[in-house]
Amino acid sequence: MGDFKENIDLFLAESMNNCFIKLKEIDENYREINNARIEASKKFEGFLDTLSSKDRQFLESYKSESYLADGIEREWLYLQGYKDCIKLLKMIEAI
Repeated sequence: MGDFKENIDLFLAESMNNCFIKLKEIDENYREINNARIEASKKFEGFLDTLSSKDRQFLESYKSESYLADGIEREWLYLQGYKDCIKLLKMIEAI
């Protein structure tokens, strides 16, 4: 079994994925935006094929770094939500 941080990271990732699945089920606007983003991603990949190797590598690196930063931010915000919930429950003396 992994260390504590790995377990927390896995828990957060699974929880967020479940939330996004549920969001797609209940929010038509989000579902439409997500579908449009998938289509735009396909066009983006086609655009990358037209670039020089150097330009393509730069954009792929940028995209990868953006996804990594986005993932870190989402995990941090999700964990912060748990912390804020605990603070609120203590403040209203529910725990």
